[in-house]
Amino acid sequence: MGISREVAGPHSKKVMWPSYLISKRARPTDKGFSLAELLVVVVIVGIVAVVAIPTFSSNDGKKVDVATNEVVQALRFSRSEAMRAGTHHGVRITADQERLQVFWLDLAPVTPTERFTIYDPISKKLYEENVKTSHASTGVLATADFRYAIPGSPVWAVAFNARGEPVASSDLNPMLSGSIVLNLGNFSKTITVAPVTGRVTVQ
Repeated sequence: MGISREVAGPHSKKVMWPSYLISKRARPTDKGFSLAELLVVVVIVGIVAVVAIPTFSSNDGKKVDVATNEVVQALRFSRSEAMRAGTHHGVRITADQERLQVFWLDLAPVTPTERFTIYDPISKKLYEENVKTSHASTGVLATADFRYAIPGSPVWAVAFNARGEPVASSDLNPMLSGSIVLNLGNFSKTITVAPVTGRVTVQ
């Protein structure tokens, strides 16, 4: 079947052109995606997913590393300050698992009292860190487990005396074991405080 076209000239007339000579772009089409095209899209999406998932996972690991470093620094700072100033200093992990707070221990009251008025020597702000909402460690949660000479529930705080020994902030009893776990997704790090010496290590 042909398509009629008018050819310009002194004696214009209509000419019948074979349909196969007409550009395909001139023909209307309602053709959808072919099976091959759909398979290509699926393969591309799969490749992107395989590349992206490890990236997100590795970011989780980096966030846990950042949070771990912050807690380790706070513990070591508290111990060194206690030994330098001769005043009990310590670290508390809040019950919501989101923040760490550095304190000094006021022994004047009948019951030792944690005073959160210690300033970070670098930022000059109150020494506390929100590991969950911090930009570099978003989503990380901290769980503390400190055990002392008197049996009881795990305590979420540890203090250091003038000799650098870890003790309970409530009654100064010696610490038997102590750890803080930082976790996000499949990643976690455990910080350990050694009894007697107060040495801080990461596992």
